[in-house]
Amino acid sequence: MDITNPLTAVLAAQVGSADAVAEASAGLPKWGYVLLFGLAILIVWGVLYLWERRNLWLQRTQATEHRTLFDQLCDAQELSAADRERLQSHARRLQLADPSLLFIDPRILESLAASDPRDHFIGVQIFGSLFEASGSESPVKG
Repeated sequence: MDITNPLTAVLAAQVGSADAVAEASAGLPKWGYVLLFGLAILIVWGVLYLWERRNLWLQRTQATEHRTLFDQLCDAQELSAADRERLQSHARRLQLADPSLLFIDPRILESLAASDPRDHFIGVQIFGSLFEASGSESPVKG
């Protein structure tokens, strides 16, 4: 009876036979691999879960930043709630990635103002005399 492991020696002293301890511990490495494999699966699942939560948080943050910029621009131009909703609906209809793009290019609002005088009023409020003087021509050369 060869006792090389100190834990086996302690167990052998308690049980009375090193052979009985060796037989009882023969299946332990298999369970160790199963536990290790289960732990690896949990770690991979946890990392994927955290990655997905991070991506969702980033998407919400980016959407909030776009909305905030649009709201800040509307506040700066003192647009009413009805005008804001009208601009947002135009941005959705035109499939703009960011509704604040309406504040950058007067040609977008000019094309909308041709069909509805309320859009012309919003364009004048945002772009001022630049939009008013343009008439049917684009104030931006390009």
